[in-house]
Amino acid sequence: MLLVTPRMQSILVSSFCSENETSHSAACEGWCGGGIYQITMDEERPNLVRLAGCSFPHLFVMDHQRQILWTNDSPVFDEGEEFVVGFQRQSAGSWSECARVSAEGQAPCHLSVAGSQLLAANYSSGNVVSWTIGPDGSLSNSTVRQHSGSSIHPDRQQAPFAHCIHAVPDSQRVMAADLGADRIFVYECSAESSLEPKPEESLILPPGSGPRHLTYSPCGRHLYVVNELGNSVTHFSRDPADRWFPGANVSTIPADFDGASFCADVCVTKCGRFLFATNRGHDSIVCFEIQPDGTPRRQQIVSSRGAGPQNLLLTKDDRQLLVANMKGHTIAAFDVHEKGRLNDCASLVLPLPSCLDHA
Repeated sequence: MLLVTPRMQSILVSSFCSENETSHSAACEGWCGGGIYQITMDEERPNLVRLAGCSFPHLFVMDHQRQILWTNDSPVFDEGEEFVVGFQRQSAGSWSECARVSAEGQAPCHLSVAGSQLLAANYSSGNVVSWTIGPDGSLSNSTVRQHSGSSIHPDRQQAPFAHCIHAVPDSQRVMAADLGADRIFVYECSAESSLEPKPEESLILPPGSGPRHLTYSPCGRHLYVVNELGNSVTHFSRDPADRWFPGANVSTIPADFDGASFCADVCVTKCGRFLFATNRGHDSIVCFEIQPDGTPRRQQIVSSRGAGPQNLLLTKDDRQLLVANMKGHTIAAFDVHEKGRLNDCASLVLPLPSCLDHA
C-alpha cells in the first residue's frame, strides 16, 4: 500500500470514474470520485487530498510559474461539449477555478505550457489549439490549427488524430504528434506568432507507426517519439542549423510477443542516459540506455505491475519511476538503479489513474 517515499515529496494524479466505477471497492482512503488529487507523506503513509473536482480528467499539466493546474473537464469520451479548465493555488492552500474555455475540438488528450501560451491537442477532431494566458490566469485569443492526412492502419489512421503538443527546447518551435497522419507537425509559437504552421519542417514517421507522445533529451539535441500502433520509439537528432534527422526505430516489446499491445508514454532521465516507455496490452515498461549518439538501446522490459500503463513520471532526483496503471487501478513505483534498470518497490490502489505530475 505504501507508495510515497520521503524523496518523492508530493505528486499530483488525475483519477476518474465511469458509471461502472462510481463505487470502486478497492479505492484508497481519501478518494472521493473523479478529479485531481495530491499525494503527500503523512507519518510514512500516503495522504490523498482532492484539489479539483472535474469529470473524466484524462490529462492535466501543472504550470509551476503561475501555480495553475490546467486540465480537461469532459463528459464521456466524445460526447457533449468539452472544456479546458484552470485551477489556481490560493495563498491559503486551496484551489479555485480561474479559467474555463471550450476545448475547440473533441477529446482533448494533451496539454502543455509554452511561455505565455497554453497548448492543447484534440484527438478526435485532429486539431491543436493555443491560448494566451493572462496575468489573472484567464485564457483568451485562441488559435486553432486543423491537421490533415491519413496512413495505412484501416481503423486508426483514416483521419488525423492529434495526440500531444510540446515546445522544442531553446526554440520558438512547437511539435505536435499526430497518430493518424504518421507525422510530427511543426509550428512557430512566439509572442508575435501563435501556432504558425511550418509544413516544410514536418517529421515523417514510418507508415503505421501512430506517433502518440514525444520527449526531448535534456540537451535538446535529441527527440524521442513513442509510437502507439508500431510499438516502437523513433529517434531524431538535431543539427546546429535546427534541422531534425531520423535515426533508429527500436521496438518496445519482445520479438516473440504476438498479442495486441499499444505504447502510451515516454520519458527521459535528467542525466540524459536512460529512456522509459510503456506498453499497454503487454503491460510493461521498457528501459533503454541512450548511446553517445542519442540512439536508444533496449536493455530491460519489466512488468508495469498493473494493466494499461498510461503515464510515467520520474522523481526529481531520477531515483524512482512512477507509472499510472489506468485499467489496473494502481500507481506503481519502481527504483531506478545506476544503470537504468528498474526494481518495483511499492504501489497504491487508485481508481482509473491517468496522468501524473509534480505538485
